[in-house]
Amino acid sequence: MGFCGAALGAAATGLRPVVEIMFVEFLGVALDMLVTEAAKLRYLSGGAYTAPLVIRASVGAGLGFGTQHSQTLETWMYACPGLKLATPSGAGSAYGLLRSAIRDEDPVVILEPRGIHAEHEEVTLGPDGLIPLGVADIRRTGDDVTIVSLGQTVRTALTAADGAPWTAGVIDLRTLIPWDRERSANRSSVRASRPGRGESVLRWLGNRDRRQRRCGVLPCAAGTDRAVHLSRRAGALSGASRAAVPAVGARCPGRDH
Repeated sequence: MGFCGAALGAAATGLRPVVEIMFVEFLGVALDMLVTEAAKLRYLSGGAYTAPLVIRASVGAGLGFGTQHSQTLETWMYACPGLKLATPSGAGSAYGLLRSAIRDEDPVVILEPRGIHAEHEEVTLGPDGLIPLGVADIRRTGDDVTIVSLGQTVRTALTAADGAPWTAGVIDLRTLIPWDRERSANRSSVRASRPGRGESVLRWLGNRDRRQRRCGVLPCAAGTDRAVHLSRRAGALSGASRAAVPAVGARCPGRDH
């Protein structure tokens, strides 16, 4: 709480502090500074003050840190007005999103999947490497299935698409608040060919509050490291493949609804 409180005061005076929280669970004791104060400063001051601060926190399971330090917990921030929320999927997006977050006039939370910290990739430095908040990345085009992924599930989605008997479009959301509604919900943006085919089932994303109360598909997918298939062409999948694709709105294994 002390770190976040000091960052809020520094941001109000014109600085652009970056606070690193080792595990996202530790942010629980400092949420008041973030969601009650920083996120509301612009509104409460009538626009006279902003809070251009960044909170970085590591998230995710798979490295043996125990149940207390293996959660994702984007839902802690997802329904809070005044915050922006991003999750990188590799070194390139981590660099680009962080630099854009530092330049933003509002508080931004960046949740970094610790499972990809040791993975390497080419990174474009400087202004060309900036990634605007709220812009998804179409990683692959395909005609039969759209896979909307986030964080470390992006590589899971790409691997699944590589080994599938059908063609899949893969989207890396990169930012949850604001999310790229146009690119994510527009099937034509990820089709490789044959525009007009397919059945869109993405409208469930539009009602954020209702989905969050029910622990919707998107946060469950991020928390269980599963890629989510959000749209499919009717009849495109075989019986065996269809059983392997979770239905939209399905209950998430291992989660308490």
